[in-house]
Amino acid sequence: MHDSKRIIGILLFSATVSCASAKPIPVTAPPPPPVAVELPPQPPPEVKPEAPPVAVVPPLTTAPHVQEWKVKKGKITGQPKPLLINKFKNKKLPGFTSDFCYNYKTFSVVETKSTGEMGSAEILIRYAAGPALCAPEFKGKYANLN
Repeated sequence: MHDSKRIIGILLFSATVSCASAKPIPVTAPPPPPVAVELPPQPPPEVKPEAPPVAVVPPLTTAPHVQEWKVKKGKITGQPKPLLINKFKNKKLPGFTSDFCYNYKTFSVVETKSTGEMGSAEILIRYAAGPALCAPEFKGKYANLN
């Protein structure tokens, strides 16, 4: 209790000393309001004849083509028929490995299937490089979907 009275006394003393030693702030008068000056009249701007407006025709856009694929007897209708690219004998497993190509005009999907295995072993997407999207010796850009 005795210490808290001493601390409060020190704080009050230091506050009064700092206020007493503060420098006064000089007061200045606000600047006078601006005076309006009239400018001489200006001649109207010269009007140049303009060319007639040109009609802007928006570019033709095609509506997106909607295609429905239906499943009949476990197969999808409307999907392109696969083209057999390669078929070779498996070295590790009994059976054959086949490469099938599904051509979608701007890209193709190449699926590698093996007999004796379920599902695809590998899927590649080949990007448009001319009419040879499903050629066995494709040289264009592709992506491997592992």
